Amino acid sequence: MALTTQFSGYKIQKKIGEGGMASVFLAMQESLNRAVALKILKKFDTEEQITRFFNEGKIIASLKHPNIITIHDLGEVKGRCFLAMEYIDGGDLTQYINKGLEPDEIIQLIKLIANCLEFVHQKGIVHRDIKPENILFRKDGSPVLTDFGVAKQIQTDTSLTMDGMTIGSPHYISPEQAEHKLLDARTDIYSLGIILYEMLTGQKPFQGNSPIEIIIAHLTTEAEPLPKHLERYQELLDIMIAKDAVDRFNSAADLTDFLGKLQCSTPTTLHALTKKLNKVISSTEKHTKHSVNNSLSKKKFVAPVKSQHKWLWPGIILTVILLFFIYNVTFQNKQPPIQQISSFDLASEKNSHINSNAASTNDGNIQLLLIQAEIILDDKNLTLSKLKQAYDAYNLVLNLDSNNTIALHGINHIATLYMNVQDEISFNLAAAEKALRSFKLTTPEKDNALFYFQETLRLDPNNPKAQQGKTRIANAYADLVEINLNAFEYNKAKSYLYKGLAIQPTSSRLLALEKQTNVFKDAPKRVFNKFKSIFD
Repeated sequence: MALTTQFSGYKIQKKIGEGGMASVFLAMQESLNRAVALKILKKFDTEEQITRFFNEGKIIASLKHPNIITIHDLGEVKGRCFLAMEYIDGGDLTQYINKGLEPDEIIQLIKLIANCLEFVHQKGIVHRDIKPENILFRKDGSPVLTDFGVAKQIQTDTSLTMDGMTIGSPHYISPEQAEHKLLDARTDIYSLGIILYEMLTGQKPFQGNSPIEIIIAHLTTEAEPLPKHLERYQELLDIMIAKDAVDRFNSAADLTDFLGKLQCSTPTTLHALTKKLNKVISSTEKHTKHSVNNSLSKKKFVAPVKSQHKWLWPGIILTVILLFFIYNVTFQNKQPPIQQISSFDLASEKNSHINSNAASTNDGNIQLLLIQAEIILDDKNLTLSKLKQAYDAYNLVLNLDSNNTIALHGINHIATLYMNVQDEISFNLAAAEKALRSFKLTTPEKDNALFYFQETLRLDPNNPKAQQGKTRIANAYADLVEINLNAFEYNKAKSYLYKGLAIQPTSSRLLALEKQTNVFKDAPKRVFNKFKSIFD
């Protein structure tokens, strides 16, 4: 088609896109003298297809939402159906991913698209082709969801397939869509989750040398976990791209709520936080800089790991982060560091110096308590009990000097570290549950239920869920023993039995299985009885 061709009132200027079903042109709508994106579909074979296209076009045209592309016109010329849409020249999400996005920007963008999808789903429509190329940006940076060419109404098309073909893009297709199963809003949530993974890591989670290999990966493999510094988004991602739709968010509205809570609990980026703190720093620096040394400035902020159920704490966390950041920015390297103390028995000194002499020689005791807290917080393997010891030391300082700035900042810093340890505990427990479900009980190394339960106990020896971990692992091995016995896989059953007993030698279930004389000795008789029952 020549670029100067007139097409039903539109003057085509240039081609801006090409797909398997249509070509997209930048065109001028002559009646209103405005630029539009003119999508001209390839010729349909039947009147039924044309009718269906117009019905879908009218539905999409009725979607009035700031993040959904505007359709100006649709028509048909000699069997060629066309859509005239809002022309958007700010690029698509692929370009933004290539440039790189900050995590808080990513979460805000996902939230906007999720809100848009909730609007679409409430109208009874499933998009079915959510991918970066279909998320455009206006010049003001606002995202726009486009290309509803394969969208379907749930009420009128319950199968949501077309001519037995899988609809959607292989890299972003949901498992149920790939298997031609019934679809609902959760298929779009899955695709958006794949986009989230790609935005966070710069990589698509499922790869292959052909579309079929990529689709098989969606069906059979798990996405690689997010890098350590992005672990707080792992729970969100796991829910969005769960293989089974029932394990995902029930709706885009639920996803939006989760994202809102995640934003409240996510530390602001350094760049954004610096802007917010400029005024605070200038107003507080003169007041406090002479009363604070850099005892705590050596502490590095520990980035929170995967968050679990902490939505009641956003105000507390933000306050702690602000105070700690003010301290580091304003007072770092103002005074010489405290010298390292080599032979210092923390427990005995705490008992002898803190408790017995706290009422006298206040200055010496305060210095001693601050050193004790410093030694504890220097430990790279912080646990809840160690944080409690440091907190007690700072608290005793405040009993002697209620205005001690170092102790006040120290307690705030401990609050942050405490939340980080709690987050790590929550992550380990969630990972242990996932490993149990997939029978990753003691292998692979550092990614199994036993490992995660042990990590939890290291951080919190009194954690009741972790204390029950070995019992649950032993029961899971007992399940495997019984499954393999029923399948006459006696060697496997025996292997699982011994592995379970190695974890918990007192397991009543495993011991009962071991005592059953017919478990490993009467295999021929069991096989004979099995076949005999067929003919009885």
